[in-house]
Amino acid sequence: MKRFLIIASVFLSIGALAKEPRKYITETDKYIVWQPGVKLTFDMFMKNEPTDKDLKSMKDDNRKSMPYLGFYRVLDVPKHFSKKKSNMEKAYFCATFSKHQSYMAERDSFDLQIAQAHWDIIELATRTSRITLDHFQKQADSLANGPVSGVKSIWFETAYQEGNDLYNELLYGLFKEVILPRDKEMYIKYRGLLDELLLSTADYATTPEEAERLLLKKPIDKNLKQAKNVIGDLRKKD
Repeated sequence: MKRFLIIASVFLSIGALAKEPRKYITETDKYIVWQPGVKLTFDMFMKNEPTDKDLKSMKDDNRKSMPYLGFYRVLDVPKHFSKKKSNMEKAYFCATFSKHQSYMAERDSFDLQIAQAHWDIIELATRTSRITLDHFQKQADSLANGPVSGVKSIWFETAYQEGNDLYNELLYGLFKEVILPRDKEMYIKYRGLLDELLLSTADYATTPEEAERLLLKKPIDKNLKQAKNVIGDLRKKD
């Protein structure tokens, strides 16, 4: 009986280890990628001395800080052609905050709120890109009655541009109606809109895997390699 209990405990321990989810890198000493529940803090603005460009931008934008944020993307494709679903291409989109490049002249809570709203807007842009790619992938899979490879490679840049268009539209409104006039009442309205959009698109939030892929700057899947060239925006231009 004692031997049975020992063996059982070993198997249970192995099972517990097998079920433990893999932990991905979502933050480094220089960058942090948008993740659900993660908020910007004053301490994340780590740049000690502003550049002349920082000072000019803060003056022009009526701000007391200069956050450096980015909408990053990368496409990984199979090293070798394969019909296996596991070897299909993967697209990654991330909203990134650069800690070592972001400067704050003083710990102004409204400026921090504005930076968070800006970061959230970029996250919404990444979700728009994922939704667009998912749409094209599902269409192709439906027509072929099975998974189709190559779809993400074809529509990757188009999906990015769809997200980027939303980013520019939302940021322009935030800049004109909230940032420049430092209108706190209007900020509350924008904050409510952003929260609704984030909630309604939660299924397409940036994943920890996407964050690690961007931060490590190399494919996570050993069967994939970074695409050297991508097809341009395929949307019809007026």
